[in-house]
Amino acid sequence: MKHIQTFENFLEEGKKKGLWPNIEAKRKRGEKPAKPGDEDYPDEEAWKAAQESESGLSGAIHTSLGPKQSRVVIAGDSVEQNQDKILAAISKIDKDAKVDFFAATKKIVGVIAIKSLSDIKKELAKIDKSITAELKSQSLK
Repeated sequence: MKHIQTFENFLEEGKKKGLWPNIEAKRKRGEKPAKPGDEDYPDEEAWKAAQESESGLSGAIHTSLGPKQSRVVIAGDSVEQNQDKILAAISKIDKDAKVDFFAATKKIVGVIAIKSLSDIKKELAKIDKSITAELKSQSLK
């Protein structure tokens, strides 16, 4: 079974809409921040919850991934040919992993438990020594 989807769809699946993503989207559109009393101004509860998260957007992303998870990129010359074996090995090691093959980049990208990285690397080496797995920044930018 092939797991192919666009990278944008993959990111959208994992995203949770909240105060900080909405603020970021508004800034990207070039809109000014809402003022108290405006219809789109966050209520007190949403504002408190956002302030309690770790420093804004990066905290929201960290929370959505979980404190012991990270993004991973698996690359190499034979990833496309071995994608089924790789995806099966990852799901066997980390049952909560969310990874997928992206045909455009010929890479497997997703979210894994940080503690499973070394075991995943060992399994990848058994499949093909040229395949690498690297943890990436949690930022969506």
